[in-house]
Amino acid sequence: KDRAPQRSSSPFAPDSQRRATFRDAFSSSGAGVGGDNSKARKPAPSFQSAAATTVHSRISPLIMEKFQQLAKSYDEEWHEKDVAEAEARRILTNTQAELNLVRQQITELEAQLEPDDVAAKVMSEANLVRHNVLSLITHQNRLHIQQAVENEMSKLNGNASSSGGGDGGGSNSNNPNGAGTNSMQDDSYEERLALARQLSQMLMEQRQAETEYVDALSMVGVGDKIEKYRRLLKRCLDTKDGEVLDANLDSLIDMMEEEREVHDMDGSTTAGGEPMDFAVM
Repeated sequence: KDRAPQRSSSPFAPDSQRRATFRDAFSSSGAGVGGDNSKARKPAPSFQSAAATTVHSRISPLIMEKFQQLAKSYDEEWHEKDVAEAEARRILTNTQAELNLVRQQITELEAQLEPDDVAAKVMSEANLVRHNVLSLITHQNRLHIQQAVENEMSKLNGNASSSGGGDGGGSNSNNPNGAGTNSMQDDSYEERLALARQLSQMLMEQRQAETEYVDALSMVGVGDKIEKYRRLLKRCLDTKDGEVLDANLDSLIDMMEEEREVHDMDGSTTAGGEPMDFAVM
């Protein structure tokens, strides 16, 4: 059997032997749209059926309109997502910048922290200084009290000696049996007992006042540090949590103390010296 000659896809082959390619299809469609003015535009198809004419004239435009609306909705959705993505990227950039700033501040604060042994030594020295200051204030107060008592005793001795010199001759004649002397001794004993009780109460009040005075001295400058820590906590927390920091400060401190107790129970910290109250000398 003789085989028919195959068509060639080469653009240089004769038209009778050349096979249609995609380039020919695109060139023919471009010429129909307006690429070749010599060829007339393809006329609109005409239908003999009324149903076909109705579909082509009425339903086809509606379908095209729906497709255009769908394409428009897709485009609007893409635009909204693009704007949202840009906003998310901006928020992410700002958050990363804030995170880097907070990490830098944490690094600076950690660099300012002292080792556990040094902190324990400082706390022990602070306790020693506190006790020394308390002892010094107590000693000074006792010296002032002793000086005041000596002054009062010297005044009383001076008055007693002056009064005894004028009335010494008739004292024994008025009390031959010593009854007046016994009454004066009883009164003097009761007065001394009352004075001793009063003195004991005053000493207790004085010691309490001295302790409060030393604690007040140790708290000088703590208010500024508390305000600094408060601002730092606000910057570390979220905006919502930072607004209610004052209300939740007690619970936050309790939580930090619980974590510290657990940390101490694990043996990771070394305790040195006696515990000191929350005071800064």
